[in-house]
Amino acid sequence: MEEKVVIENFDFLIKNLKAKNGFSINNELFDKFEPKSSSEREYFFELCDEIREFGISNGYLLKLGKRANNSGYFNLTEKGLELKKFGKGNQKFVKKLKSKPLDWYKVIPIVLTVVFGSLNLYQNNEISELKDNLNKKQSQIDSCSAELNQIKAIHKGDTENPFSTTSKPKSGNTETEYAQK
Repeated sequence: MEEKVVIENFDFLIKNLKAKNGFSINNELFDKFEPKSSSEREYFFELCDEIREFGISNGYLLKLGKRANNSGYFNLTEKGLELKKFGKGNQKFVKKLKSKPLDWYKVIPIVLTVVFGSLNLYQNNEISELKDNLNKKQSQIDSCSAELNQIKAIHKGDTENPFSTTSKPKSGNTETEYAQK
């Protein structure tokens, strides 16, 4: 019998169980299948045996006493109770059991890597911006010094400072001469 069919019917059994202790697999599944012919009954009992073996081998069911009439009574184990409480079927339950949450010793290096990687990217970006600003300022300084050299070359022959704020009056009169008049 296919394991998929066994698991589907096992999930149906666990989901629809009313009693957690002292139940019969045959009795619980009889209403679903209602076997009438001998071939249907044979298939039904074979399926019940497969479900029983699946439940016992995976630790979901605990057998009570001796088997009677190809059936037997069972209790749900702690794992079986967890499966019933989980309510999403055996396959998802097994995946949940296998998945482990991240431990702190795994989380901390991931967080530190992200933080320091971000800081490194930020610093690299900041350094490139500073280099660009330095190059701009350097080119401004170079252009200003070139202009200054041109101005110095133009006024090389003048004795007075071309940048002085005081100037001589255009007429030959100075302040003292102006006051004497």
